[in-house]
Amino acid sequence: MSVFENRNLDETFFYRLKPGEEVLWSYENARASGGYRFATWVGLVGIVLFTILIWAGWIQEFSFEALKRVLGSPSFWFIAPLLFGPGVTCLVWFFLRTNRFAYAVTNQRVFVMNSLSPICLNIYTPDMLRGLVSFEKPTKGTGGTVVLDQSPFWLWDPFQQNPPRLSNIPEPHKVRALIEARVLNSVPERTAA
Repeated sequence: MSVFENRNLDETFFYRLKPGEEVLWSYENARASGGYRFATWVGLVGIVLFTILIWAGWIQEFSFEALKRVLGSPSFWFIAPLLFGPGVTCLVWFFLRTNRFAYAVTNQRVFVMNSLSPICLNIYTPDMLRGLVSFEKPTKGTGGTVVLDQSPFWLWDPFQQNPPRLSNIPEPHKVRALIEARVLNSVPERTAA
């Protein structure tokens, strides 16, 4: 039995399942959250500033000597990596991972994954899921997002889908109800002493 079309993702997911854990819902190839779009803009701004820095040095005298002077400046080599490095990293990370999110809800936990190798796998247990909310952000069709934790925005990490969320999924209210009914309100099994 497989849940995901991506074989590596499916194997990683099933490896993490506990005995008796039942898969209730899954979704693959979801678009990333707004944090990823923010990371893209940060990347674009960084690259544009880096380009302007080189262009400004070049345009002063319209010569290769001016470019050599800019490239030979210690301040250039201090500032340029700060602008260019994070910009390119954010852009590459965003474009490679943006449509590769996969989610699964079991009767015990919620999984937030990204299928790009190495597979990112975040598992949320009922005690980690505080303040479950759902909100609609339709872009096309009836998609929306379920936010699993109301963390403040300054703690958001665009690379790890924080606060934990199931972004751009169909019927988010039904998924939220499923999580509340089967994961958060489930009675943990007790072992006999």
